[in-house]
Amino acid sequence: MAAARSLAILNRADLEPDAVYDAVFRPGLGLAGLFDYWWSVELPQQQQQQQQQQQQLGDQHPMRLAEAQVEGLVRQALTTRALLVKTIRQPPSYSPQQQQQQQQQPAAATAAAAVGPVAVPRRILVGVIADPVAALRAVDVGPAADDAAAAAKFRALWGDKSELRRFQDGKINEALVWEGVAPGERHRVPDMAVPRVLEAIDVMVQLEGTATEDAVEVLWQGFAFRLLLFMDRDTPMLGADAAAGSHVPLPLLLSRHHGLISSLEAAHAAYGPTVRLAKRWLGLQLLLGPTQVCEEAVELLVAGVFQGPSSCPPPASRISGLLRFLQLLASHPWAAAPLLIDPAGDVKPDARRALHVEFEARRAAGTLPGMFLATPYDLHSSKCNPEQLLLTKSADKLRSELLVGFDPVSLFLNLCCERYGHLATFCADPSGGFGAIGIKWKPEAFIPAPLRPNHAHGMLAIGATAAGTAAAAAAAAAGGKQKGAGVVRRGQHVGLVVPNVCQVLGEVAEMGLGLVQQVVLLQ
Repeated sequence: MAAARSLAILNRADLEPDAVYDAVFRPGLGLAGLFDYWWSVELPQQQQQQQQQQQQLGDQHPMRLAEAQVEGLVRQALTTRALLVKTIRQPPSYSPQQQQQQQQQPAAATAAAAVGPVAVPRRILVGVIADPVAALRAVDVGPAADDAAAAAKFRALWGDKSELRRFQDGKINEALVWEGVAPGERHRVPDMAVPRVLEAIDVMVQLEGTATEDAVEVLWQGFAFRLLLFMDRDTPMLGADAAAGSHVPLPLLLSRHHGLISSLEAAHAAYGPTVRLAKRWLGLQLLLGPTQVCEEAVELLVAGVFQGPSSCPPPASRISGLLRFLQLLASHPWAAAPLLIDPAGDVKPDARRALHVEFEARRAAGTLPGMFLATPYDLHSSKCNPEQLLLTKSADKLRSELLVGFDPVSLFLNLCCERYGHLATFCADPSGGFGAIGIKWKPEAFIPAPLRPNHAHGMLAIGATAAGTAAAAAAAAAGGKQKGAGVVRRGQHVGLVVPNVCQVLGEVAEMGLGLVQQVVLLQ
């Protein structure tokens, strides 16, 4: 790329010779100024060991294998956003024993290093020269929907970030939409895209034909994950086990559950955000968990909101999706009927009748779960069967929580201003970004003044002074600025008060009980 640009400059007749010389032959910018984006990729220990094993099968250095993998992933992430993707090569590193051999016997050490194990670097540095226009686009168009193989590969790379979209020219493609990025911040999109695909390095699992383990535990950045290993060749065996009895094996159940959820995610852009919001709501009610409402059950309940037929279209936002989720919880007759989640209509009429017969039999036997959630792959509700905890709330109680416009922070601020607005200004971040309420005291409120009955809360008496003196005149003048100030006659004694800061802050904390965690004095 640099050679082509240099040749183009040399062929330009409109440039002065000095300008051509400076542009082509002067020292370049260096790597730091050449690349627009940099990423430092840390390789997990497992992958280093795998690449060292692969090195024994060929002549290529394991560092080159790691660099090629990283370059390939970055190119897949950026596509036409990148004009050039390049890893910065590091010199091979050898073990201390190999280095000692090199110092003692250079020739023998060179031969030993050629066949001995070479350490793979923990980090790989990759730089990208970006297209200044393409790098700022907010939508990446993937393969067409009718190209099943390419679309599946695209979804495997991007996961739930990929969605199916119809464009203005009528074509339907997989696409990536980088939402929530202001026009002036679109330079951040590459920094959002590349780490997303590079995470795949840390959870990559290579299966051998003789593997017998059914799970792999991964520790990544302080989080522990258990990866269930499920291969296509296991499907016939597990399917036969499921047909022989009522129990559906867990790997097959989770695989089919993922298929159902993925289809809804592709068809409804609001489904995923609604699921996350519903889980958040249940978590705040302390009802989300394996012993109460499992995450798969939440995904199915939200799926029941998006499946048809219905007199109104599916939710188009997470807010309407959450409200309909709560309405489903409140209105469905859980004790009288199962909830069948079948978006594609795969369950035939005979199976539906058998489902209701089983439901009635289990209700008569007293073995009915709190929520009977049936799906085409699990008509017996064997996995996702939330307990009765959620249903202890009455329908009226659930409906009362469908609050629109309820803002407890604003209500608390209004209450504070109504009670102590003459002493301080109360403020808060309406977007919730700053998790505190500020109290700014008014300087004039601390000038000793006579006690006023309508503002007696939170005041501290500091003594009295005789009327007619300069101090009394100042106090009367300060008090007269306030509404409701009394008239002080000569010969009387004036009772002076100032705000009692400790009492005011204590009452503010008491008024915000459940909302206010602590009160901190700042100097």
